[in-house]
Amino acid sequence: MLKIRCDKELGNSLESFIKTMKIPAEITQSDIYDICLIQNNDSVIIHNIKENSIIIANGDNHDLVMSLGECRNTVITCGFSGICGDPNGM
Repeated sequence: MLKIRCDKELGNSLESFIKTMKIPAEITQSDIYDICLIQNNDSVIIHNIKENSIIIANGDNHDLVMSLGECRNTVITCGFSGICGDPNGM
């Protein structure tokens, strides 16, 4: 089962989406997860990102994108800003 860690703001809507789409995943706040979804620049989450996890981040949040700039994980940005989808944007 896929384990996802996310911001508190995303938790309720993500849980509903997972159930509706019947995705074999669970939301966790533990340090064991595969994907980290980040909407806001939460330093507690950012500084404790697991080494091999995939990060999906709000690309419209410039501060968040800049905070993830030094991260060695795979980072996927989603949003409507120009940086989203630009492999050289980060």
